[in-house]
Amino acid sequence: MNDAVASRQTEHPFMVMLVDDQPFVAELLQRQLILEKDINFHYCQHASQAISTAEKIGPTVVLLDFTMPEIDGLTLCYFFRAHPATRDIPIIMLSSNDDPATKAEAFGAGANDYLVKLPDSVELIARLRYHSAAYTAKLQRDDAYRALRASQMKLEELNMQLLKLASFPKMDPNPVIEVNAAGIITYLNPAAGRFFPELTTSAPAPGMLGDISVAMKNGERQEVTREVVVGDVTFEQQLFPVPGCDFLRIYMRDITGRKRAEEKIRQMNEGLETLVQERTQQLLDAQEELVRKEKLSVLGQVAGSVGHELRNPLGVMNNAVYFLKTVLSDADDTTREYLNIIRDEIACSERIVSDLLDSVRTTPPHTEPVGVKEMIEQTLHRYTIPSSVTVKLDLPDALPPLRVDAMQIQQVLRNLISNGVEAMPDGGTLEIRAVENNQDGTVAVSVRDSGAGISAEILPKLFQPLFTTKASGIGLGLVVVKNLTQANGGKVEVASEAGKGALFTVTLPAVQDNDEHDA
Repeated sequence: MNDAVASRQTEHPFMVMLVDDQPFVAELLQRQLILEKDINFHYCQHASQAISTAEKIGPTVVLLDFTMPEIDGLTLCYFFRAHPATRDIPIIMLSSNDDPATKAEAFGAGANDYLVKLPDSVELIARLRYHSAAYTAKLQRDDAYRALRASQMKLEELNMQLLKLASFPKMDPNPVIEVNAAGIITYLNPAAGRFFPELTTSAPAPGMLGDISVAMKNGERQEVTREVVVGDVTFEQQLFPVPGCDFLRIYMRDITGRKRAEEKIRQMNEGLETLVQERTQQLLDAQEELVRKEKLSVLGQVAGSVGHELRNPLGVMNNAVYFLKTVLSDADDTTREYLNIIRDEIACSERIVSDLLDSVRTTPPHTEPVGVKEMIEQTLHRYTIPSSVTVKLDLPDALPPLRVDAMQIQQVLRNLISNGVEAMPDGGTLEIRAVENNQDGTVAVSVRDSGAGISAEILPKLFQPLFTTKASGIGLGLVVVKNLTQANGGKVEVASEAGKGALFTVTLPAVQDNDEHDA
């Protein structure tokens, strides 16, 4: 952020004003904002005093309760929009009603946003900053416009003075130079002598004075205006053919200050646009994280009971299959095939239940030094790779061990390998590679498939709970991958293009030389 934008923000600090007849709402909101040093908070309990209070404190955003005894929120919103001093202040309507029709009424009355009481702190702060930043940007642009307008009026006044002085070049504080048709300087006023001491009369006019022939081409005299830079000074140069005389009068006015002001305004506008984009992205990120938390919250409410209710019959079914395979040891191929199918489907259901529980209830990891190569080979040994899929490994022997929970990271790798195999129903190549990063003390393990790839529209949604592109599955595998990876101090990234396969990279902390190892 440039200095101009920073100075403007100090002139217009963020001020949140709450209008609500219930003091406990103000107390809760004030607690949510107490750590936000750049946001001031003011509470107005009586709706009848809201307009006068807003005029006095100058809020950058108003939180307005929908239902109040004196004046309801809709009516007060109309009053805000009708008053000259408050018509542009952003208004966020607060209500316990999530009905779309109620929201439409609020927006129809002039509200800028709508929140259901009491909002999440992350969302509330993001929206307050977004609307305050936008309103502050408007105030800054208005200030800049007024300053520019004042400058223009000053220039207009100077132009009038210039016209009055046009017949008196000696009195003009700006350079005035006369040049004849042959391009020889015939007159320099005192200001020209001060600005350009190298110019003398009876000498040829230098190129900085412009093309004399353009202004007097073929005897057709015309005025020419242009900008000329001489050293650090910018001049506005005007060439006027003098009627009835065979010479030009050149007026030069120092416009360096104006040019700098215009450049400063341009830079400030660019800075404001960047700031609005940053605030908008922060709001989008906060909304995305809120949606993710809401989905996980819903899952958490049902995961425990559903997992218990499903695992009991699955255990009984698994025991029954084991019993039947023992009793029917001489069964025909068809019977054995169907028993294997039942066993595999039970295992698949167990994995779905485990993913459901792990997605909402990540157990704290028990970290210990774990060999990268050994862990990947054990994971592959426990997972059946179809014969149509070729596995390529690039696992250097010199890799440092990881400090992670082996069981959790094996589950992460199993989910990524399973996804890669499922992405290649007709076969392909699965590449697993590990690379050490000495700078940050990590090891990156990547799993790449040669499947159909993932489109750019789907990539941002991959780690959202319950999102899936598969015909079967409930969209929790990658949620588990992300949760377990982050729980072990790592991160997961994905890169893909449609038709070019997908690359998942899990970066995990490595054991450092100064770590204390278990004996």
